[in-house]
Amino acid sequence: MTKVILAVVAAATLAASACGGGGNSPAATGEPRPGGAATFLVNKEPRTLDPATLSNLGPQDGALGNALYGQLVGTDPADHSIVPKLAQSLESKDGIEWTLTLRAGLTFSDGSPFDAGAVQFAWDRMKDPAVGALDGGYARTVAATEVTSPATLSIRLSEPTRQFGQTLATTAMNWIASPAAVEKGAAAFDANPIGAGPFTLDSWSRGGDIVLAKNPSYYDAPRPYLDRLTIRAMADQNQRLSTLQSGGADLILSLSAGDRPTAEAAGFVVTPVDQSGGLAFVLNNAAAPFDDIRARRAVNAALDLDALNDVRNRGNGTVPTSLFTETSPYHDPALGLPGHDPGLAQRLFDELAAEGKPVRFSILAYPTTENQRGAQAVQSQLSTFANVQVDVETGDYAAIGAKLAAGDYEFGITGINSFEPEPIFSRRLQSGSTANFAEVADPELDEALRLGRMATDEGQRTEAYRKLQERFIELLPMILYTRNETAVIAAPTVGGVALSGIDAPLVDTLWVTG
Repeated sequence: MTKVILAVVAAATLAASACGGGGNSPAATGEPRPGGAATFLVNKEPRTLDPATLSNLGPQDGALGNALYGQLVGTDPADHSIVPKLAQSLESKDGIEWTLTLRAGLTFSDGSPFDAGAVQFAWDRMKDPAVGALDGGYARTVAATEVTSPATLSIRLSEPTRQFGQTLATTAMNWIASPAAVEKGAAAFDANPIGAGPFTLDSWSRGGDIVLAKNPSYYDAPRPYLDRLTIRAMADQNQRLSTLQSGGADLILSLSAGDRPTAEAAGFVVTPVDQSGGLAFVLNNAAAPFDDIRARRAVNAALDLDALNDVRNRGNGTVPTSLFTETSPYHDPALGLPGHDPGLAQRLFDELAAEGKPVRFSILAYPTTENQRGAQAVQSQLSTFANVQVDVETGDYAAIGAKLAAGDYEFGITGINSFEPEPIFSRRLQSGSTANFAEVADPELDEALRLGRMATDEGQRTEAYRKLQERFIELLPMILYTRNETAVIAAPTVGGVALSGIDAPLVDTLWVTG
């Protein structure tokens, strides 16, 4: 039997990781202190507090979702394995039939039972296209569920995977709300969201602060340590950093490696992620001009990613030279990504133009400072080549997400980053996946992903991901331009900083010295 969750959490490992950082000044150390309040600046405000429509990523809604709803499972900061949270265990014999067992005696913040029926309700609801769940594609990989006891949910997947725990840890499937509260309607739920997380909603002023109060019925007492947590959206990264420096916040979400040296020099503590893949320019392989592999190769060869890094991250980011980071067990130094080759780029642009297919496209860019800088730098670099024309289109997160999901774009920005390849690599690259924004469809790539999901032997997984890398390099469905830059920058008075899943900040571990 595959037993994904162990009965004991590596609490000591989490505590050690949470108190560490990359800065010149140490984070708060010693035993966590209960009480106090903290203000956390993030980059965006949610449209709603409905967990089905949130995204379990740091640059999206990770901190907020973890605060209100807790986690069925988490990931160990040391080795990224699955650890129990609200769920006590998650087990499978074959990768297709799973059993989720909840901890005994769980309740929602209003005192109602948190049971297997609530999990079933949440996942079924996420499958409904009318709900608009960003992670609905993940939920639809669950073919059927059955409540076999108040604490036990039997699960059958549509196709086998040994990595279902990672799917829960990295998606909104991890966040469960009270079915009774959800059924009261969107407005009522936003006014009083009921979850089983470490915090409850005190107040939410649209365009202002989300103020959260400690949930006294949280299962993992004495957590949360804070009495109050304020989450404030601030789209501009520079403004977030300057607010932290001025004492207007205790910690911030950072999406640009360029800010880290400044923060460290000022005595703040940086806790970054270290993941394979990265942030990527995603090319629509199913529509002109990028349905022609030559156009994808031309743009890839034309871009000087080191120069882009200088502009976007002030030279402090890491430009990927391979799909898997050097610390990954799946890294193969012989499988490097194709790099900057302006001569090849111009030859391909000219060849396409001679055939009546000049390369013209628009970049979908998010409204954040770092994304705007990146899009404008790409446009500037490509303007030096003949037979290529580039525009920049800016939209909000929801509008751009809808365009990517619908394939209504040419050149966008996405992430294919994670410690563990599953589920994000399959969701981004598997044919038919609703999150395969590149619209890539390749049987060899699909088979490599399937073998990687199902292999129990590390040698088999290594071989599967070697083939994956070969096909990625050959097909170039997207262009990796930087390793994931998500980090939490905190004042040295803050302890317990840690991230879970892909890059979602934990909040129940946070504490302050005074």
